[in-house]
Parts: sequence; structure tokens; C-alpha cells
Amino acid sequence: MLHITRFHLRAAWLALIIVIALAKSVRADKEPFTATGDASVTDRVIHHEFGTRTSFTLEGSGDPIGDFTGDGVCYVTAIGIIHNGQATLVDQAGDQVAIAFDGNVDDDGTFSGEFTIEGGTGAYKGAAGYGTFAGTSAGGIQFTLDGVINR
Repeated sequence: MLHITRFHLRAAWLALIIVIALAKSVRADKEPFTATGDASVTDRVIHHEFGTRTSFTLEGSGDPIGDFTGDGVCYVTAIGIIHNGQATLVDQAGDQVAIAFDGNVDDDGTFSGEFTIEGGTGAYKGAAGYGTFAGTSAGGIQFTLDGVINR
């Protein structure tokens, strides 16, 4: 015969409440992260070992970040590999999202790759996420980011 005490019932309820709370917090934290914008190259320095170090500024709009500005740097090799990319997006409230990225540039000036969100400040403190980016450098530099953010 099964004997269930009040202690067992309380422990089972507590475990169920914890599981539900954790499931809700995981679902609530994950949200789409998208952005479109323009970049302007501010400096290029040839580094024979790593490629051309390219510094740039950013301006655009996205979700959940809204309108943003920012800056960044990356290396681009002679064969079109983008590596060690770092960018910071700053929203209208001054909160920042830190992004790392790597990818490729094709002969026609299009580029694509992957990014990771590596924290930030304010509303993005402790943020993490990932996604893809793409764009073109024909007639100016335009880019898109498409991913998720957990904050």
C-alpha cells in the first residue's frame, strides 16, 4: 500500500512549481534579434599577417534594439575571409550590445557570416545570442542581422 505524507506532497508541488518557473523563464528570455543598417569605413590598415584591419561606424534600426548607432573593427584577408570582427550597437537609451562576427566577402562585394552576442550594458547586460549576417558593399555598405537574443 502506498503511503504519501504531507511532506511528499509538498516536495512534489515545490518541484513542479520550480520546473514551471524555469520553463517560463527560458521561453520568456529568448526573442528575435534583427537589425538592418548602413556601415561607413573609417580606417583601413594593412596588416600582413592578419589581412586588412577595417574600422567602421554603424547606423540602423532593429528589434528589440530600435534605432541604433555603433562602431566596430574586423580583419579581411586577401581571399575574402572576415575574422576577429567586433562591433558594438548602441540604442537610443545608451544601452549597448556587443557582437563578435566572422564570415566571407565574395568577389561581387556581397558578404555573409555568423555573429554571436557577447553581452552588453543596461537592458543588454549579460545578453547572449547568435545569428547570421549578410550584406553588400556595392554602392555603400548595407547589412542585415537575423538571430536570437537571450537577456
